[in-house]
Amino acid sequence: MKFADCGADLPLSGMISGEARSVSFIVGYRWRKGILKLNDGQEFPFTVRGLKVVETGARDGLRG
Repeated sequence: MKFADCGADLPLSGMISGEARSVSFIVGYRWRKGILKLNDGQEFPFTVRGLKVVETGARDGLRG
């Protein structure tokens, strides 16, 4: 089975900016919020939340 090259030659159509945080002690909670900004001027805010089991610590930042 052969897969098509996924967008290698496509121009950039927008950017994502935002922040991410997590807090955990055995059960972790993570949340991220940001904005998807398209080159045509449209903006779409978004939020992502989730849980993770067997984790400890705290984190603040956003990784690409």
